[in-house]
Amino acid sequence: MPVTARQRQVYDFISRYAEAHKLPPTIAEIGKQFQMTSSASVHSILSALEREGLIKRIPNVSRGIEIIKQEEQQDEYEIPLLGTVAAGQPIEAILAHETVQAPKNMLGRDRMFALRVRGDSMIDENIQDNDII
Repeated sequence: MPVTARQRQVYDFISRYAEAHKLPPTIAEIGKQFQMTSSASVHSILSALEREGLIKRIPNVSRGIEIIKQEEQQDEYEIPLLGTVAAGQPIEAILAHETVQAPKNMLGRDRMFALRVRGDSMIDENIQDNDII
């Protein structure tokens, strides 16, 4: 899920602040900069930035925000390939212990897994034998 304009503004502020002061801002300093009266609003934005892999927070530490460098951010995730699914004749369920790479922008927030298609009954839906879904 892409970051909102406000989240991007907060991220940019944290980056500039950390570069200028050699340490990240506090929750209160972020709130003051963006005229947020509730620290919960700041925490909500920081949680979103952390979910997106832009920052890392260190619990129970003042100024416990760490910017993750762009080259360290993952563009792809590994998803477990759990086995096969029948597209046609029933087949025996076989568990596999493999993973597949998937682009981050194609994934939701829930737990994910992949299955390999066996058979051709879904060919009209452009799902081929051996495709990964």
